[in-house]
Amino acid sequence: MRRVVAAVEDNSGLNSKISPRFGRAPFIAFIDVGDGEVKAINIVPNQAANLPGGAGIMVAQWIISAQATDVIAPYLGPNVSMVFSQAGLRVHSTQPLIPLSEALRRAGLMK
Repeated sequence: MRRVVAAVEDNSGLNSKISPRFGRAPFIAFIDVGDGEVKAINIVPNQAANLPGGAGIMVAQWIISAQATDVIAPYLGPNVSMVFSQAGLRVHSTQPLIPLSEALRRAGLMK
């Protein structure tokens, strides 16, 4: 089982659009994937979205504490990339504004 996390623009399940922003995305999606299928999905408001600074690092720490194994994002800043690398998370680069289901397929995480 893998826990995949993506920053998304809306709360529309697997149809949610990948956010072009990471730390300041409106929502964060937590997806549990096993055997190429989504087993659970939980999309929650991003509490760090309106912070004056440090949103990316705060979201990165939240993702690590949620025991994520993979992150899907179009772009990550250097600090967030370093935090994920040190934590051993696999980062999958994707296009912004595509559906979450498509991003999972392109990352090879979902059939």
